Amino acid sequence: GRGIRSLRETRGGSFSKKMLFDHAISPKHLYGLNGLICQPEKVFKSKTRPETSVVVMTIETLRELPIVVPIELNKTMAVGKAPVHWVSSAYAKDEPEALIRWEKEGLLLWKHR
Repeated sequence: GRGIRSLRETRGGSFSKKMLFDHAISPKHLYGLNGLICQPEKVFKSKTRPETSVVVMTIETLRELPIVVPIELNKTMAVGKAPVHWVSSAYAKDEPEALIRWEKEGLLLWKHR
């Protein structure tokens, strides 16, 4: 319903380890990530890859910082396979002012009412 067609959401094999250890996402947040992605606070067009990617800002926070989830849309993983929405990361945005800047730059695609 946010201009993104429904596809299977996929993550890389080292995703959980990266989120737990590199980005300090708690097991609770990691376990609930699918739900967080499906009920975002805001969805932004990617500034660096606007044609192919979005960034989801979740309602949940980690250490008082919003959790952002970059998603590459319609990624082809293998020849002959259906495309997927590739979740490459999830992390607490250590510069929350960036979200305000993204809105001012016109990158906001959708906002929860």
